[in-house]
Amino acid sequence: MRRFGYIFFILIAFYFSSYAQNIGITVLKKIAVKDSLCLDSLSINPNSFKAFDGILEINPASYHLNFASTLLVWKILPKSDSILVRYQTLPLLFSQRQFHKNPSLIIEESINNKPYIYSVSKQENVVFNFDGFNKSGSISRGIGFGNNQDLAVNSNMVLQLSGKINNEIEILAAISDDNIPIQPDGNTQQINDFDKVFIQLKRKETTFIAGDFELRKPDSYFTNYFKRTQGAFVSNGFKDKKGNTYETKFAAAVAKG
Repeated sequence: MRRFGYIFFILIAFYFSSYAQNIGITVLKKIAVKDSLCLDSLSINPNSFKAFDGILEINPASYHLNFASTLLVWKILPKSDSILVRYQTLPLLFSQRQFHKNPSLIIEESINNKPYIYSVSKQENVVFNFDGFNKSGSISRGIGFGNNQDLAVNSNMVLQLSGKINNEIEILAAISDDNIPIQPDGNTQQINDFDKVFIQLKRKETTFIAGDFELRKPDSYFTNYFKRTQGAFVSNGFKDKKGNTYETKFAAAVAKG
């Protein structure tokens, strides 16, 4: 029985040894010859490293390699400008400090007999997080029921954005969706499923609008028109040397609905 346990232990040790050898990834690359150089971002398996100058293997006494930090320091520089190295990486960089929580976030506190308090800063919302960028909106949900109808759950969403993407481009956007039934195949998954989408980009005298917008001609002697459309609109204005203002407009859209 004792002999069987000894054989079982050897098999388990051999299995984990074979598994550990297969964890690493074999790397073969050409490096420039310098006094010192970090080879990789992961630690190196000590039994796998070899260096070659052409087809000849370099004597390990010619260099010192820190396998944890992967820092290669030459004692005797090779004659070639570049050499070939081959090694296997380990899953971690063992020279880097590892910790569950950042010690810099632990502060001393003597109140309420608590010598230390772990304080984590509140994570800010990184979505649309630009300087001078304003965002607002609301989501409302309602439940409707009656004698002649089944229970229904509806929702309303309104999102408004305004501000500057950079020093020159201004953005104005509004998205709204009414009566979103919360049931299978009834959710809004594509942008054309929204009731209204309005996006406007403006740079100096040039304006670009996409989504739902009103296309109208200013009141004049000629034919006037007014349409609620869905598509894209571009306008550009400029002034001549005499101070006269000219404006060019182009729209490609379909009638709303």
